[in-house]
Amino acid sequence: MSYQEIINYTNVVVLILMAIRVFLCNYARHRDSFIGMVLIWLCIWQSYQLIKPNDFDTSLSNLLGDVFICVLVFAAKGNIMQVFKKVKNERT
Repeated sequence: MSYQEIINYTNVVVLILMAIRVFLCNYARHRDSFIGMVLIWLCIWQSYQLIKPNDFDTSLSNLLGDVFICVLVFAAKGNIMQVFKKVKNERT
């Protein structure tokens, strides 16, 4: 197993964990659930692209970015809109 394959599979695990956490969140608004579903589909699509052989490779910086977003999603208990609200509140 090469270094690139390890990074790809680690990124897939991070994306799947994030998608599961967003899926398990109970949303109060319909808009929030729609945005959560879009994020889930994007995580699944990117995971599919990383699993396919020799099609798409990720980098270490991309993996670290996905880990950072995953940590934010877990801190917001899966509600992706809470992540955006926290970023907006910190800017002002």
